[in-house]
Amino acid sequence: MIESPVPENTEIEKLHGRVITVSDRVSAGEAEDRSGPLAVALLTEFGVDTEPPTFVPDEQNEIAQAVRSAVAAGVDVVVLTGGTGIGPRDVTPEAVRPLLDKDLPGVAEAIRSASRPQVASADLSRQVVGTVERSL
Repeated sequence: MIESPVPENTEIEKLHGRVITVSDRVSAGEAEDRSGPLAVALLTEFGVDTEPPTFVPDEQNEIAQAVRSAVAAGVDVVVLTGGTGIGPRDVTPEAVRPLLDKDLPGVAEAIRSASRPQVASADLSRQVVGTVERSL
């Protein structure tokens, strides 16, 4: 059995998360956001204090600004859902990649691998994972 390096009575700082749903239709109020609430629920399960999702259209500048805003607010974990496919409006990776200080391709591949049993098109996802300042 491995002993925890953190003493039992040590209070661990709570992580703060933000979910950004990238979708023209959701941001315009024409469709229901199903992936954002799921991402919030999963982060919450892992103990990340997460606010309700925010919405942006599939526009590089708006996506990048939403990420910059989360980083400026001190958010620890920023999750974007949507816009990572191969459609002409799927530009999330192009918006996020230039913001990254460090790229974490192994995490993106682990997510893709875990998705394969449930999502037939998982290998078409172009997600990116990395750090921007102190945010993941």
